[in-house]
Amino acid sequence: MPDDDETIQALSRPEHLLVWALRAIAVGRGDCPLVAQTFAKACGPMGGHALQAYFTLIKFIGMTGRRRLRVHTPGCPCVSTDETAIVGIVAAAQESIRLQTQSGY
Repeated sequence: MPDDDETIQALSRPEHLLVWALRAIAVGRGDCPLVAQTFAKACGPMGGHALQAYFTLIKFIGMTGRRRLRVHTPGCPCVSTDETAIVGIVAAAQESIRLQTQSGY
């Protein structure tokens, strides 16, 4: 099964941001000012914290996984299954927070 069934153009803007930042982190550019600025624009005052949490998540997955993450190079239009899975992890966490907020916990 090909690893690049999805393209970056098919992603929503937040999903695209997550894949773009993941690739920057993977090539050692997670500290790029443009990444920080983009997170600040997308997340407002919590942008720095959101980027730090995302960076920590990526590093944790990378260090504890049974294999290396399969991530495309920055600028590649393809989206790997690992990139899609990480976007899914963030979406699941957001949904969990939303449900907890609604239930009053």
